Amino acid sequence: MSRATQQHSATLCALLFLIVARSATADSFALLHTFAEPGNINPNELLVDGSTLYGTTGQGGTYNEGTLYSMNLDGSHFQVLHNFQSLTPGGEWPFSPLVQAGQTLYGTSYAPAAYSINKDGTNAQNLPVQLPDVDGLSLIGSKLYGGGSMGDLGGGDYSAIFSMNLDGSDLQNLHIFTGFNGDGYQPSGIFTQVGSTLYGVTRGALGFGGTASNLFSMNLDGSNFQTLHTFNGTGGSLFDEIPDPHLTVIGSSLYGVTTLTSNSEMFAIDLNGANFRVLHTFASGPPSVLSDGGPLAAGLTLVGSTFYGVQSTGGSNGLGALFSIQPDGSNYQVLHSFTGTGGVYPSTQLTVVGSTLYGATENSTGDPNYGGSGPSTLFAYTIPEPSTAMLLFLGCLGLPIAVLMRRRRAV
Repeated sequence: MSRATQQHSATLCALLFLIVARSATADSFALLHTFAEPGNINPNELLVDGSTLYGTTGQGGTYNEGTLYSMNLDGSHFQVLHNFQSLTPGGEWPFSPLVQAGQTLYGTSYAPAAYSINKDGTNAQNLPVQLPDVDGLSLIGSKLYGGGSMGDLGGGDYSAIFSMNLDGSDLQNLHIFTGFNGDGYQPSGIFTQVGSTLYGVTRGALGFGGTASNLFSMNLDGSNFQTLHTFNGTGGSLFDEIPDPHLTVIGSSLYGVTTLTSNSEMFAIDLNGANFRVLHTFASGPPSVLSDGGPLAAGLTLVGSTFYGVQSTGGSNGLGALFSIQPDGSNYQVLHSFTGTGGVYPSTQLTVVGSTLYGATENSTGDPNYGGSGPSTLFAYTIPEPSTAMLLFLGCLGLPIAVLMRRRRAV
């Protein structure tokens, strides 16, 4: 290669670098909807069905006891489908993600503990789990599985995992938690299925001298219950380690996080309970000075070979962050710092549609030292694909373009 050709190539690479650097600063964030209510109405994780998103809020609506709503993926055609109300079918204060079977949605609320409702908001019905606190439902096969508080058993609270048919029939308690035998307390009803095995978490107890949270497995019929790991608290308190129920299987390992704690952690554990390891610790400290976003607000969402999540504080403004991280805990990157323009304090698990992530924030404006104000919001973040300029720039570095193009098509 001649000297002139080398100089020309160097100049081209430098120009491509500038183009890539400028495009890398572009934020693929979009505000989709701002709720009408003036404050936080506790929006829950979104459910996607085709080109429509469905969600619930724990407050707001006609009776300020929660709503079911839908909207298009671009935020258009937002409509409230159902207003929750105490002492009516569906109950009040829905607080868990929706699950779907055909044209019917299922969820949990304060009273009753579980309900079904048509996708258009009609025909709300109570399911026969008349319990004070059910923490989510999972659709596994043709049955609903759930978990939560079951009230009083011989002078102390206890909890259970249950299953039932979609119409509420054949309700069965599959495992009873007493808290006294080390199996935990307050199981989430959000499970991860691997073959005939369910994996889940307990959230600790307010009684029993402070029961630690656990990660467990059991068969679909409730047999072979095993505690795989006990979270003993990294900051001197059992409530410093509360696992999020959204677990992801990669190979022979489960991946998850602890959330809403002073030192949130990303962890992995083998499916048989061996080899628990902490992959990344998210720093604690004043929200405005956190370098990696602070406590996690929800679990991680896997897209391709990368995890994405949200943190309730941190980012460059101390008002929350959307980030990516690799499964081994490396390459943590803040992709979007919340500013108040598109909401503050993100609070839900991210829902993925193609290469776009959807989520919710608690408020629309805020101060990292004094809390948030203003309505809750819904947002979207599109994961950028490598641009042609990026691919050419990497080619300048000697990376084979054909391989990079194959990787691009695989995203």
